[in-house]
Amino acid sequence: MTRALLPAFIFAFLTLAAGAVAAAEFRSVAEPSVFYDAPTLRGKKLYVAPRGMPVEVVVSIEGWQKVVDRFPGSIAAGNALLRIAAQQSNESHYPDADKTYQRFVREYPKHPFAVNGLMGLATNAEAENKPDAAIKYYAEIAGKYGTTYLAPMALLSQARLSEGNGQLKEARQLYEMVVQRYPQSVIAQIASVEASRLNEKLGNEGKQTDQPNLLTSSPQPSPSGRPSPTASEKPKQQPEP
Repeated sequence: MTRALLPAFIFAFLTLAAGAVAAAEFRSVAEPSVFYDAPTLRGKKLYVAPRGMPVEVVVSIEGWQKVVDRFPGSIAAGNALLRIAAQQSNESHYPDADKTYQRFVREYPKHPFAVNGLMGLATNAEAENKPDAAIKYYAEIAGKYGTTYLAPMALLSQARLSEGNGQLKEARQLYEMVVQRYPQSVIAQIASVEASRLNEKLGNEGKQTDQPNLLTSSPQPSPSGRPSPTASEKPKQQPEP
């Protein structure tokens, strides 16, 4: 995978991960059915859907909110909050989505998908161009949910944003941490490439720093026009007569 494609891959992965519970739900058509342009038989006929055609089940935020209100504290209510937050994020209503994710994190700390709440906050922070806030959430995921499937990506994203902030050594350390903690993960392969790239970059910068300044180390001319002797070129003493 080329570096040019890496940000797109990460964004796609994070988007899917943050909305894993809120992913679109599909069913298949049992029998050939007529589709209308409105939820009534008086609507205009559009086309006939063949048997087995996949269709998306559309549920409004209001519908999921009823689940939250009727079954507070349940896994179903937590799932509903994640769906609501994901829909708000999809519509770029980030402040509302952040409040919903924060409510989920606060009220459902033991939910099977508790990590998705923090991941949603992290991806929203990136979308709102708040890298420092995103780094904080990614670090929290890696610390509190280090054994979950999102932990490698959280560390990778933390490294990527740290590098963007100019913290190259810290970013390299985070990339290496992904490889060490999750060697069997696909994310570890990406992190290994990125760590090697930063190693090379930091090594080149170090070489440039260590090179002597030829302008200051070269002998300076004396008033007579001849170079002044260096420390290793002491003037020869004339033998006494």
